Amino acid sequence: MSTSVPTAAATRDGIASPTSPAHRSPGRGDGVAVLVAAGLLVWWAIQAFGDPLTLDVGLAYQGGQVALATGHPERLGTWISTPFLAVVMAGVSKTVTVGTAANLVTVANLGVVVALLAGVWRGLLGALPPWAWRLSLVAMAGFGPMVSSVWWNQLNLLALGLAVAGFALVGRERDVLGAVAISLSLAVKPLVVLLPLALLVKRDTRRAGLLVLLITVGVMLVSQGVLAIWAGDAGALDPLPALRNFSHKALPANIWACQYENFSPSSTLCRLSGGDNWNYIRGVSLAGVGLLALLFADLLRHAAGRAWEWFAVAVALSPMVSPIAWSHYQVLLAPLLVVLFVRFLGERERLSTWGFLLAAYALTMLVWQPYGTLPGKLGELLAGNDRTQQQLIAAAGVAQFAQYVLLFAAALHFTRRPPGAPRPQAA
Repeated sequence: MSTSVPTAAATRDGIASPTSPAHRSPGRGDGVAVLVAAGLLVWWAIQAFGDPLTLDVGLAYQGGQVALATGHPERLGTWISTPFLAVVMAGVSKTVTVGTAANLVTVANLGVVVALLAGVWRGLLGALPPWAWRLSLVAMAGFGPMVSSVWWNQLNLLALGLAVAGFALVGRERDVLGAVAISLSLAVKPLVVLLPLALLVKRDTRRAGLLVLLITVGVMLVSQGVLAIWAGDAGALDPLPALRNFSHKALPANIWACQYENFSPSSTLCRLSGGDNWNYIRGVSLAGVGLLALLFADLLRHAAGRAWEWFAVAVALSPMVSPIAWSHYQVLLAPLLVVLFVRFLGERERLSTWGFLLAAYALTMLVWQPYGTLPGKLGELLAGNDRTQQQLIAAAGVAQFAQYVLLFAAALHFTRRPPGAPRPQAA
């Protein structure tokens, strides 16, 4: 199975994954880049393993314990996850300690990162100039939201890795296996919620999209059934209490909704205008995301549904739908960053558009929670300044615009050079 994007030039159908990607022989400089990337991975892995706090895995572990005891994980104040994850974490809580669970999640995250970097950059070895291949590999090995996801003991990378693998399988016309992987991604953590809809848009991926929806619903119903058995109450089969639980905890009365590290458009509007008109804010936010989705659907109308542009845009837009999108959810911008980087080189994009792409990457690098910010760390190292909460608030306030800058760069590029569109013939 390949997750590569092996051609720097846009094909008629967009960036695809052919079975025989072009390669070049690795050079000494490539080996140096791999060593630097490996060093970055070792650095953030040591930080993760050295932290005694279990953070978000600890909260999920508690949810599993409550699920096993009562069948109602939503009764835990911090629980906003899926019934499938509740069942999984219930089994984990019966098997290992919370500390071991945190270490296992870190190992899994490290494995996902290594697999994605190895798979994608192996495919890009013959598709990018050597300098671009080396620079992009190192840049992604130290990608801030990815590192932050690991440090928080989050499941973001597992969800993203499953989605990438699933879409790669769909690209090879293995729709059933691809749909299973994408459904598991949504069941573990529903981050890529727009991906099934993107699959439904194009005829060549519509079957896979329908399978994703059916399998996801089936997995959720079975998981809800397990919770009902543990609860000893057939009424626990009703998924509405869990949905109401999420809706309630996403209201402004809960600190999450308008918190400065919540990069959802709804949260941004809430901080600007207050939470008194929350339903109006949610309506405006969803309408805005809907318009963006329609815009990109039009810009990508010539591209095959199996082209990576569809995946990258759908994944980048997905966290904007939710009222809760933490700063580390910007890891979902990585596919679009890579796709645009590849296309910009192949299409010789204008310097001004390159500026937006580089600015988007720089903005994603500002927040390094739970250990502060990149500017704060630099100030601490260079000038001995102490990190402050105000620095974090300021950095988060700027970093949240990375998603908009990146989508603007994508819209500019796709408008000028629509993926898969017939090229004008030379006179």
